Amino acid sequence: MTNAEKLTLKKHACHIRMGVIEGTHSAGCGHPGGSLSIADVLSYLYFKELNVDPAQPKMANRDRLVLSKGHAAPALYAALAERGFFPVEELKTLRKIGSRLQGHPNMNSVPGVDMSTGSLGQGISAACGMALGAKHAGSAVNVYAILGDYSTGSFESTNSVTDLAIDGNGFFQVRKTNSKEKYYTRAGDFYFNNDRELQNPEGYLLQGWKVNNEKKLTFNSGSTNLGTASSSESAYVGSGTPTDIVLDSWNILPQQTTNVTFTMGLTNDGTGDRTTSETSPMTALFDLWNGASEPPLADTAYATQSSIDVYDEGGATHTLTVYYDQVDTSKTDSNGNTLYSIEGLPAGYSMYESLVTVPPSEDRRSYGGQDYDPATNTWGTEPTSFYDDPVKGTNKNAGVLMSGVMIFDASGQLVNQTAYSYGATETPDANDQVSVDPSDKKSWQP
Repeated sequence: MTNAEKLTLKKHACHIRMGVIEGTHSAGCGHPGGSLSIADVLSYLYFKELNVDPAQPKMANRDRLVLSKGHAAPALYAALAERGFFPVEELKTLRKIGSRLQGHPNMNSVPGVDMSTGSLGQGISAACGMALGAKHAGSAVNVYAILGDYSTGSFESTNSVTDLAIDGNGFFQVRKTNSKEKYYTRAGDFYFNNDRELQNPEGYLLQGWKVNNEKKLTFNSGSTNLGTASSSESAYVGSGTPTDIVLDSWNILPQQTTNVTFTMGLTNDGTGDRTTSETSPMTALFDLWNGASEPPLADTAYATQSSIDVYDEGGATHTLTVYYDQVDTSKTDSNGNTLYSIEGLPAGYSMYESLVTVPPSEDRRSYGGQDYDPATNTWGTEPTSFYDDPVKGTNKNAGVLMSGVMIFDASGQLVNQTAYSYGATETPDANDQVSVDPSDKKSWQP
């Protein structure tokens, strides 16, 4: 094949991709991913390989193409239009009422379509039948079939939280509306209809196993333990037979956040130590924080930060923010005098201070209360609020939940971590609160 021929095929493939996007965008649904993936194949077949004639779409000695993965019909339609079987403008009618270009190809209405497909796997058998028939008839007809390999491609984010993807082998089980018939699909473009059912654009309802929420799920190395001696291979365990996935209500109450996970990219380029202390370099951020100030920590005081919304037991939302700042192992002044030096850290190791916080105004903790009477809901000695106490005002450490240090080896692996929280080791008497002052560093314990 010459370079000019290759360039021509690339141009046709580009036009096919444009047709896929134009059609699915106009329809507001469809399968653009699976369609775009075969644009190059269709370009080669229709403009290099296939013996077809748009003026005679039913000629007896034409080559046949069976699109077994019928949900990629937008690509087939775009290729047929590019080849001249019907006007390119017709691609905008994809999936519209009255259009012959529906979600799956129809050999009885679309010129150039040799086989109606849609049920996954049927196309290869039809193509084999066509080829055997041509062989027995002595016809020099070539038959081609395009199948999906069901392997996992690249994952991309969408603007819909109900778009799903399968990592590895497997299928989604769906049910035809008003029928007990079950089908299987790899396409995960689901959405909730007006009846709160999770369905796909073709109207098939997604099914799944109901998870027993009365048991607390404990994750262990990607599997789940339900309190038994062995753990299951699946992250969640369902019971019974698959049923339609239906929301009980449009309003789902938030559950209290019990754990969070952050993914951060911390560097060791020597510029990460934004806040330092000669006397306590590993608590420099903690010492600098001031819950009575706005903001409590200046933007220039830390190397990086990450935030996530969490929920308390009452369903209220709070922004949890973790600040990170590198801790240099030693510091010198402008005259070369050593300000501090951290001994015992192996060569190539690095340290970061971390500070876990919420906005001080959302800190509803208190301390120092004594002799609480549950019957009257009163205190013998009133507690002191972390934030905006009527007597003592706002505590310096209002909003701080935890402080600590992370140590990384030369390869960047976390090898040690400390965590200090308020009153962690205090043991107050019954009906008494922890009494130590949060502004005192000694009250923050491992």
